[in-house]
Amino acid sequence: MKKLIVLFLLGGLTLTSCSSDDNNGPTEQSKIEFNALNINDKAPGATVIATGKNLEPEKIDQYQILFSKAIETGEKTTRSIPLPDPSYETVKATIYHVDKTFVEFSIPQSAASGDVIFVDGKFNIRMTTYQPNK
Repeated sequence: MKKLIVLFLLGGLTLTSCSSDDNNGPTEQSKIEFNALNINDKAPGATVIATGKNLEPEKIDQYQILFSKAIETGEKTTRSIPLPDPSYETVKATIYHVDKTFVEFSIPQSAASGDVIFVDGKFNIRMTTYQPNK
């Protein structure tokens, strides 16, 4: 009887684990690509030119470059207060110019250590990791 129950459960599991919507083809990816970018020698406020390809100058208003935001610490206290999760705090860079092969922007004054993300309206593209040089 136990074998029959186990066989029934395995058969049901096999049938339910196969789905017709699995592997519907390749995942859509952004056509925009950036070359290796090292901006760790730049201080907040500095202007940077990131080279790449497939950028569209007419979409400059849709593009964003996001940096992690420095979190202001309050007054010192002895009680334990949980800090906000910095991974959700971002600040936008000012984009000055976009060409088909590069984007010129400034590092925000309140930028902190973390990933630099290029947003093209549909995709988030990791450009580099930034460690501020103050």
